[in-house]
Amino acid sequence: MSLAWDRSSDRWAFSYEVLMDGQFLATAPHPFTGTPSTTLRKIRPGRHVFEVRARDFSGNVSGLSNAETVDLAGNGDSTPPTAPTNLTVEDLNDNCGSLILRWTPSTDNLDAQSQIEYELYRNGSLFVLAPPGASWRGLYTLPGLQTWTVVAVDRAGNSSGPSNAETLTVAVDPDQC
Repeated sequence: MSLAWDRSSDRWAFSYEVLMDGQFLATAPHPFTGTPSTTLRKIRPGRHVFEVRARDFSGNVSGLSNAETVDLAGNGDSTPPTAPTNLTVEDLNDNCGSLILRWTPSTDNLDAQSQIEYELYRNGSLFVLAPPGASWRGLYTLPGLQTWTVVAVDRAGNSSGPSNAETLTVAVDPDQC
């Protein structure tokens, strides 16, 4: 589900907080140009009320935007895709934190493999989202000990269990990058 809203102004950098049914749901950056927007994932079917507020980096918060009520229909799919398998993480050893994660794609009872997206987790926290149909992702990361897993998500928002975990220590030399 995508939301867009009018720009707020502040003399300091800031971001937006998206609320669903009065509860904080997500943070969205303030774009340098254009209309602020975000894509929300895994929203359950039903009637929901969305609002947005701006927050600057000093902690000041604007008032709430107008409330937008949305009725989301479900498709009846409650079966998650299979967990991705055979995760490997290759450190490109460029001293800049370059990694390539590869996995065997998941399958789903309703969605084609080309429609399944993947969440990449570093040390248990969501790091990045891979596009639907992906089976690998190149990325840059910070130095240190890291454990990676991948979770498949179908179009209904059902999440698989995690893939096998891969752990490695990443070295970064700031003088080379």
